[in-house]
Amino acid sequence: MLTVKPSLFSAKRNTRSSVTNSHYWLILIALSAFLLGGCQTFRNQPVTRTLDGLYQGGLYESAAMTAESKLKLVDAKDALLSVTPQTGKVLLHLEAAENWRLARNPARAIEHFDAVETLLKQSDTTHWLTTSTQNLGAIVTNDSAISYVPTPPERILTNFYKALAFWDGGELENARVEFNRANDRARIAVESYEEGLKKAQEKTQSEEPLTNGRENDTRSTTTNNSIRRQFPEIDQWKVFNDFVNPAVAYINALFLAATSPPDIEKSLTLMRRVRGMVGSHPVIDQDLLELKEQNGLGVEQKAVWIVYESGLSPEMVERHFSFPVFTRHGVVNVGMSLPSLKPRQPNAWTMQPLIFSDNNPIAFSEITHMDRVMQTEFKKRWPTLLTRAIASATTKAIMQDNLARELGPLGNILGFAMSAATTQADTRMWRSMPESWSVARLKASDLLKLNIKYGANQQEQIRLTGDKNLIIYIKQPTTQAKPLIYTLQLTEGV
Repeated sequence: MLTVKPSLFSAKRNTRSSVTNSHYWLILIALSAFLLGGCQTFRNQPVTRTLDGLYQGGLYESAAMTAESKLKLVDAKDALLSVTPQTGKVLLHLEAAENWRLARNPARAIEHFDAVETLLKQSDTTHWLTTSTQNLGAIVTNDSAISYVPTPPERILTNFYKALAFWDGGELENARVEFNRANDRARIAVESYEEGLKKAQEKTQSEEPLTNGRENDTRSTTTNNSIRRQFPEIDQWKVFNDFVNPAVAYINALFLAATSPPDIEKSLTLMRRVRGMVGSHPVIDQDLLELKEQNGLGVEQKAVWIVYESGLSPEMVERHFSFPVFTRHGVVNVGMSLPSLKPRQPNAWTMQPLIFSDNNPIAFSEITHMDRVMQTEFKKRWPTLLTRAIASATTKAIMQDNLARELGPLGNILGFAMSAATTQADTRMWRSMPESWSVARLKASDLLKLNIKYGANQQEQIRLTGDKNLIIYIKQPTTQAKPLIYTLQLTEGV
């Protein structure tokens, strides 16, 4: 929201009774921005709340069907139509995909994940004119005017979940392809964000001053200090050096070491990388030692790895504040809204005692939290995000100033309404991501029965033979939700 200091309204008003053609563009932009800004928020909230409730309650098929309906992929008889990528609906495809996977419909899930891949390729090759138009719309309104592009953590999980679905179905070559793509996503993300930061810096340095020579960009001490005070936590985050998700890399290392044909060298490389990111870890250290000394996993003694993906990821929320912008005629207090990360639940670790070997709770060791993965991406994106937000706020300040000077009270009302409606943060995200990953490793002979409890005295039970190397992969969003369980058989080592 923008508020103009009283001194701005003492400027000479236009005394003509009619509005000239030179003013129409100001009115048109203000009204268009008002409508665009309001529609974006109204349109996205109801389906988000519905999907959240169904997902957290473990009603995965209902959540998937809700997304399918919004994608118009359900006919009048509630039969599913062929999945076709819907431009601008990538988040709905992601929610449909993951909820179908949790509902044990991997074929439909993979179709939606494939649709996401198609949309990603389209966004990565979008014509410059379309991109420029969307960026202009975002400056006049907010970033919700831009078609959503999944972040690197979301893109990596897209391939990771596909890999797990293929692995569970015995399609090891397809799983291998998806793990490789997940690795490539991290490398591409580093290059993309470095290029984005470079362009943002060049843009900031090359632009002519908009406000009588007074800077209103990321180099402005006043602006920087004002915004920094609103986000003190960013400087405290312990982020990773790149976009690699340690949990994804760890499962990939297990896959490479213990499926046929094994790739011990590449598995060792990934396991060392995970160890460097995670630090000392009882399971990872044991795995790394076996890979080095025994050239495989579970060679001398059969083992069961239980990987637990649990909880709800942090969510993006809006943080609103203001700071002064100097125009040619005075000072305008500029309203700015930026996204920030907020936990959705206290701690998913309270769920872990719900997993038992016979009657004994299993002790897990954490691999990583999703908040750290998301913080890494957010901090990399922060300079570009800030540059865009400042450009948007400054544009609105100048527009409101001009409207107030040219049209008097009507102009001020239009400018104020435009600012109030459009100063919003883009908080869109894929909401079926977890809070954390953890792992336990047990001797296969010690684990003959596994119980996973959920809901009101319900449980899933797995009986094991005790003589095979296995990965048991579990995903459970909340204590009320039925867990997805993959039992992934491994080779006997090499």
